[in-house]
Parts: sequence; C-alpha cells; structure tokens
Amino acid sequence: MRLEAAAVTHPGRMRPENEDNYCFHGSYPAKPGTGAHSEYAVFDGSCPLLMGVFDGMGGYQNGERASLIAAETAARFIPALSEARAQQTLADICTEANARICEEIEQTVKGKMGTTAAMLALCGSAYTVCNIGDSPVWLLRGGCLTELSYQHTEYQNYAAITGKKPEKGRKFPLTQHLGIQPEEMEIAPHFADGTLRIGDRFLLCSDGVTDMLSESALTEILSQPGADAGTLAVAIVRAALEAGGRDNITAAVICVCADE
Repeated sequence: MRLEAAAVTHPGRMRPENEDNYCFHGSYPAKPGTGAHSEYAVFDGSCPLLMGVFDGMGGYQNGERASLIAAETAARFIPALSEARAQQTLADICTEANARICEEIEQTVKGKMGTTAAMLALCGSAYTVCNIGDSPVWLLRGGCLTELSYQHTEYQNYAAITGKKPEKGRKFPLTQHLGIQPEEMEIAPHFADGTLRIGDRFLLCSDGVTDMLSESALTEILSQPGADAGTLAVAIVRAALEAGGRDNITAAVICVCADE
C-alpha cells in the first residue's frame, strides 16, 4: 500500500491574508499569511502518516498565530504516532495545542484567538480522525462521500429548539475550538476510526472549501478516475476560488493506492 498526499492553502479572493494552516506529516507553512502554499508526496503505507488542517480565528495576526501553533504542535507529536496510540496521540495534540494557544492569549494577545483542527492519522491498515470545530474530514469510498468529522457548532441547538433545518448557507457559532481556557470549558474532540481500503480518498479542508462547494461538487471532483492527490487538491481549491473564494481555502487530499 502507498499513500499519495497533497495539501494546498490559498488566501482566497476576498481576504488579503491567510489564517489557515496545515500539517503535512511534519511540514507546515511557517508564514501562512504570505499567500498560497502547496505540498505533494508519496508515502510508504507501512509507516504512520499524519495530516491536519487548521482554520484560525480572531483576526489576521491572531488567527494565523493560532493555526500555526496547532500545526507546529501536530508536527512535534508525529514520533509518538502508532496504530495502537493513534487516538491518544491526536488527543494529546489537541490538549497541548489548546494549552499553548491559551498561554499565548494570556501573555501576548490579550484578546480573541483560536483555531479549528481536523486531523487524520493513517497507521498500518487503520485510519483515525480527530476534529474540533467545523473543519470537516471526508472519505470518498465506492463513489460515496461520507463526513467522518463532527460539526461543533450551534446548529444542533437550533435544530432541537426550532424543529427544522436552517436555511441553506446559514453559519452558526462554534461550540468547540482550540483556544478555550480550561476554566471556561473542557475541550472535547470528536474521534472516528476505521479500516483502510485501496481506492479510499480522504479530504480535510477549511470551511473556505465547504462554504463554496456542495457535497455533490466535492464528490464529482474527488471521483476523477486516475487523478493523483495533488491534482485533486488543486482542483478543489481552484473550484472554491471560481465559486467566489470568500474565505481562506485549504484542502488536503490523501489517496490510498495499491503498490505499483
């Protein structure tokens, strides 16, 4: 088994700076606000792989710093990653990143600052997803796109109170993110896991993608036969830009392939 992986981040059409970041198995944009960045590599499926997407909040400098802290923290935990400890390692990343962001808020920022986190660990024949916030993780398998993440927003409260679905395109405040002080609330990341299959295609992205593109549009792009991860990631970002690009845009794609 081999793993094709790609990550692309772009500030979008409406915002001059980029508050998104990603962890590409230990690599990340050290200065994400400066523009677009991309990476592509093929990995041996017998070794653990970690990918993450982080969507910063709190204004340009604060959001950029929060997402960078999360990406840095994820990269530092890669040596601890294994199939037996995948969920614990992802949880440790969230705990450490949250503590570091809260420390930055207290000592430097003195204001709002935070980031979402969407992470995927591939270890042996298994995958483990961890997310906090509203940056999604998707799996395309057999032509069907399934969200593996959980949206930590007020959507659930709205639906429970009103008994109806909100109008299309309505945004809801986050109920969880990295950068929450422990005395305010204990963060509770969502986890999901499963067994890998040849042909699986994973997508991690910021809401700059999902606000612009429908599930059917993402399914169509990810279903392109013969396309590698780099081609798919670029196609998703380009489609989000063409649809308006109102926010920062980040997409990471991982394709599970048979050995050549």
